Amino acid sequence: MQVAWSPAPHSGTLAVSADGKAAMRYPVAGSEKMGNGSGVVTSGLAALALTETSLPAESMTIGELFPGETVVFPFADFPKAARREFGACFPGLTAER
Repeated sequence: MQVAWSPAPHSGTLAVSADGKAAMRYPVAGSEKMGNGSGVVTSGLAALALTETSLPAESMTIGELFPGETVVFPFADFPKAARREFGACFPGLTAER
């Protein structure tokens, strides 16, 4: 699954917590090429692939990269069909979660 923020690239650490469990921390650094074909490269990274996260049963909380900013994504009411399809984005998913 990819988390992206725009238009401001940033460096630091992104904390990701699923269902209230301990947060996994991902380092954020690098550069981002603009997708509009302009050839402009900005310093810092504006997207990150979450490679070690399972599809949450209740919620996913993402924070720490921008001071004072936290985002909570709800998953509790995610329809079963969408959960199965979206599950391909998350390693470690069990089909009937």
